[in-house]
Amino acid sequence: RLEPIMVRGDSGIYIIGGVSNWADVNGNGWLVENTMEIYKDGNFTQVSIPFSTFDGHAVALNGKIIVAGGLKYWKWYQGAADVVGETNIWIYDEATMVWTSRPSLDDRFYSSAVSDGNIAIFAGGLSMSTTPSSILDGFSVSDAYEIYDSQTDSWTTGNLSPGGARAKISACHCNGYFVFAGGSIDHHVGSPKINIYNSQTDTWTSQNMAGGTRAMEDCAVAGDKILFAGGIQHNLTYHHGGIFPYARIEVFDSQTQTFSVNTLVR
Repeated sequence: RLEPIMVRGDSGIYIIGGVSNWADVNGNGWLVENTMEIYKDGNFTQVSIPFSTFDGHAVALNGKIIVAGGLKYWKWYQGAADVVGETNIWIYDEATMVWTSRPSLDDRFYSSAVSDGNIAIFAGGLSMSTTPSSILDGFSVSDAYEIYDSQTDSWTTGNLSPGGARAKISACHCNGYFVFAGGSIDHHVGSPKINIYNSQTDTWTSQNMAGGTRAMEDCAVAGDKILFAGGIQHNLTYHHGGIFPYARIEVFDSQTQTFSVNTLVR
């Protein structure tokens, strides 16, 4: 499958959705899976799930898998892609094996998702207030965020700082800081915005990337640092791929809450 959502939970590794055929299947566009595979004790088990999506994000915390979906429909249409996003946030209880859902703020998809094991934050994305009639009708970037507290099983919502609206944000957590970096604000137009949530003080700050704009593809924690590596300017007309691959690494130091810039070897 192409671009499934993968996450490690308490009871196994979960592989959710994905595109299993990217031809125009029976005139209905790409075949997006409504299945989930669970890897546990050396074995895979496949089950059906109540939604289909690919290219989204998921987090695991205290026995729950929470999925912020990507697309659920993609079909080539008159020089661009006709797409529909999965705008619900889906919640899987590992103990009961039951899915529930809640509408996302702004009816958005392509949100980032990050957790410290106790709380999870879902930020940004593309809003879809109505199903597009053709190509890109009904889409705009969102600055909304949702915070789920697993200790109280409660949700709070808010908005990122001015200029924070964007999709395809790269997000990571380190030493109490939730860092949301880069993203896309338009077709082949990246964002320089960085939003940082301090879970110890329940406060947000913002700054701009030192190395310029882009939607970053990957981030990882190493010691007291987060490395945001590579990325592109996303293609929001096709909702897939993009141009100008980058070799930059933005390095966030959680001790000083500052960024420095490095470069990938390749």
